Amino acid sequence: MTHLKSRVQACFFERGLVGELRRFVAEGASCKLQELNLRYRVIGDDGRKLLAVAAKVRPSLRRLDLSGCNRTLEGVNTLSKSELGQRLLYLGLAYSPELSEHKKKFKKMFPFARVQEPL
Repeated sequence: MTHLKSRVQACFFERGLVGELRRFVAEGASCKLQELNLRYRVIGDDGRKLLAVAAKVRPSLRRLDLSGCNRTLEGVNTLSKSELGQRLLYLGLAYSPELSEHKKKFKKMFPFARVQEPL
């Protein structure tokens, strides 16, 4: 579609999140989604695996907000090594107190992204 906005935001609600992520992956590159807002959502292991797959089928995705999602340093590190993590221009990690002691590591982990640091 030529009339797509340059910035699209998707917000999934906690109920049915994994199903919505599966649909998001299934639609593939036909949707030019650039921003995915998952603030305060319980993503779980299935959701994390689907995000990894989404990185391959959604090459336009550049902004990811995981603020308040109780991410661990291990989870953030895994994201940083993924295809998606290396192309992000913005990563929201606010409201994640469990990550606050690791703030200085994020610039190196996500060299092209502006990281909204944990509070």
